Amino acid sequence: MSAEPAKARTNPPPAQASVTVTFNPTNGYGFTPASTSVANNGTVTFVAPKACWVWTYANGAYTNVFENESSNHVVCQVGGNNNFTVASAYSNTVITTVGTDGNAQQPPPPSDITENVKGTIHVGSSGANTDNVKGPIHVGNS
Repeated sequence: MSAEPAKARTNPPPAQASVTVTFNPTNGYGFTPASTSVANNGTVTFVAPKACWVWTYANGAYTNVFENESSNHVVCQVGGNNNFTVASAYSNTVITTVGTDGNAQQPPPPSDITENVKGTIHVGSSGANTDNVKGPIHVGNS
């Protein structure tokens, strides 16, 4: 009689994730780390080098994924006091983020996730495979 192998345990995502918004005049905005995770209803802190907007895209459309977010983006001030809690409606969801200057027009929807995405947030148990995605931010068990 042989013993069955133990099931792999996965660590739950953290309640808070910190993401640095990057900017350079040639490549525009990006996010570091390119991939992170946060729990359902977790908090994402964006650390920004300058005032900017972070647009949020989920379920095929730009949308308000953070509590008290409006117009499909959050406003980030210089520094690290930009804390946003993921709305419960976006549990177990993949969220794509795009940075722009403040007061910019909403960018076009990401069409090729492996080429155009600057960041992605996986919330809860989204189960997404992002091995080939450039610039993701994951929130949750991804």
